[in-house]
Amino acid sequence: MQIPPGPLSFYPGAPEVFHRYSELATIKRETTQTEFCRKREYSETLVYEGALVKGHIFNFRKSNKGNRA
Repeated sequence: MQIPPGPLSFYPGAPEVFHRYSELATIKRETTQTEFCRKREYSETLVYEGALVKGHIFNFRKSNKGNRA
């Protein structure tokens, strides 16, 4: 599958994921294995379904071949 160039940002699910460090590590590992390198990670208070919750936002960028994080 051809992956288009450009950034990828996502919020990994429900607020319960905030403290599931092994799940967060899996998300980061799987994303970097698909030609993306992590640029930034935000751990902030976010609005989720109308409520303020602690959460993560991950920013990735398609990596050049051999330039994986």
